[in-house]
Parts: sequence; structure tokens; C-alpha cells
Amino acid sequence: MSEQQTLDAESGPLPHTAFSRTADAIIFRLGVIFSAVWFLLVLVIILNVVLRFGFSATKIYIEELQWHIYAVGIAFAMSFALVVDAHIRIDLLSSRFRKRTTSWIEVIGTLVFLLPYCVFVLIYCVQFVSHSFASGEVSISPGGLPYRWIIKSMLPLAFLLVAIAAISRLTRCIAYLRDARR
Repeated sequence: MSEQQTLDAESGPLPHTAFSRTADAIIFRLGVIFSAVWFLLVLVIILNVVLRFGFSATKIYIEELQWHIYAVGIAFAMSFALVVDAHIRIDLLSSRFRKRTTSWIEVIGTLVFLLPYCVFVLIYCVQFVSHSFASGEVSISPGGLPYRWIIKSMLPLAFLLVAIAAISRLTRCIAYLRDARR
């Protein structure tokens, strides 16, 4: 199955737009690439367990690395889930609605909640990251990871991808609603 067929199969009957094809393909590829962090996370957890229980050695930086990898995986999974239509919704209710109604709910929800939230996070997290970088922020734990700004810089990137995925989904819902009128 090709990447586009996978996107079509997972994202339902919404028609694609020129923007959604490009945006969804990029986010889908990034999602596949960043899915490797889960394998890396398992390796780091195994290393931590072996060190702790096999050698009675606890390394704070390894524990922090676990959380950082987990955060990166979740951050980039948000946009991927939106693109492949695996995001959270109340299926008990939405399964009873017509497709046109659920599309309207998605349009309103995206415009009123998701996109404003992404903009809010982007505005404030850029300051958050730049302050961390400028101050040379490091872990407060002795033996923790340096360069805290690296993990914090994932936040604006992840929410930018969520915003792009939301706009892509929005264009698809609007295209569906336009076609449904005919």
C-alpha cells in the first residue's frame, strides 16, 4: 500500500486538497521517522533497568533521557494522529451523526479551539525556549542532562506541525462540506 493510499484509508472519506496532500504527506513521513524514538526509548529503558538492577547503578541523565524521548514521541505523534484521523473524539456521539454534521463539528472545533490553542502555545513557547537557550539552562538534578533548551525546542516544532495538520484537516472538511452542498 502506498503512503497516499495509507493516508486515504486511515483518514476517511474526506476529499484531499492541494494543501492537504502536501502537508499530510510531510507529516506522515515525519511521523514514520519519529516513530523510531519508541524503539530508542525501549533501549534506554532496558539500559536503565540493567544498570539499576544488574549493577546497582542509577544514572540520573538516563532517567531524564527516557522522559525526553517519551516527550518527543508524544509531541510528534499529535500531528501524525490528526493526519491519519486517529485523534481523540467522542465516537459514541459522532458515530450517530451524519458525516456532514461531524465535518461541521470539526470545522468549528478546529477554528474555535485547536488553532487558537496552537497559536497560544506557539507564542509563549518561543519565549520559553529562547529563555532556556539564553540562560544556558541545565537540569536541576545533579548528574542530569545539560542543554535543556534542546528538549524545550521540540515544543514549538510539534505545535507548528499540529497547526499545519489542523489546517490540512480543516481544508479537507471544508472541501467535503462544499461538495456535500452539490
